[in-house]
Amino acid sequence: MKFLNSFSVIICLISFSFTKIEAQWSQAKTTGLHGGDVSCIASCGENVLAGTWGDGIFMSTDDGANWSQINSGFNDIDINALGTSGASVIAATNGGVFFSKDQGLTWAKASGLTNNFVMSLAVSGKTAYAGTFGAGVFRSIDGGENWTQVGTGVTNGWVFSLAANGPNVFAGTREGLFVSRNKGLSWTHLEIGLPDTKISAITISGDNILVGIHGSLLISTDDGLNWTRVTSGLSDLDIHTILVTGSNMLMGTNNGLFLSKDKGLGWIKTNDGLPSMNVCTIAVNGKMTLVGSWGAGIWRKPFSRLGSTQN
Repeated sequence: MKFLNSFSVIICLISFSFTKIEAQWSQAKTTGLHGGDVSCIASCGENVLAGTWGDGIFMSTDDGANWSQINSGFNDIDINALGTSGASVIAATNGGVFFSKDQGLTWAKASGLTNNFVMSLAVSGKTAYAGTFGAGVFRSIDGGENWTQVGTGVTNGWVFSLAANGPNVFAGTREGLFVSRNKGLSWTHLEIGLPDTKISAITISGDNILVGIHGSLLISTDDGLNWTRVTSGLSDLDIHTILVTGSNMLMGTNNGLFLSKDKGLGWIKTNDGLPSMNVCTIAVNGKMTLVGSWGAGIWRKPFSRLGSTQN
């Protein structure tokens, strides 16, 4: 009986240890990602792609545990954004847009851009949008191979963020938020209740739109007509990215990763084990959450364990 009790204690301790390990973040150790600057992560089918500043693009086929470099056809290895649709992948760089038709295995440079400093991407169906530094928005209808400049009304050509859903496209500039209701052909400036400021992140979830600026999250539940400012727990934060996954939301900031389970009204930190608090990008692939950081590569954790521990 004493032996059985001791054995039960050992089993409980092992189970506790595994639970504690599972609750922590683990780092991808692949050369080129370990300690690297990761700007963007995107799911493509069952695979995951990661763009970096300085090392190009990597692919994982096992939910981010292992990565391999896939730079065939690239001549610019500073990746600012990734967009996917089916097997097609688009990469925005400081030297233009590159596209792949085979989930990122091979790449070619796109044509039609008059400004090659491309900072943001959005994909809706077969239509893609690219935001540039200085020349506004471009559109592609063939998987990113050819681009044309679209729209009038975007009075500031520095487009830091984009989001698209059907005919509606939102562009975040350094002078506020703009919207197009006709796939980018014309644009209007949206009043969001704050002085015009840099819009660093946008995401769309149904009729809800979320916009990130310094120190605040703005939420509209009526397609941009009215806005609510959320500041609780978010003061002095730079919001880099916002992801909607199911009924939950994740937000990457200069102070780590935040989780919301109430449509963005309340947020908790979920940083346990993250050495770098500068979370630039987020993806959820299957059951795994992946975050890309500035200076510390990619980290992963089961989505079900988010919020189980906090910093």
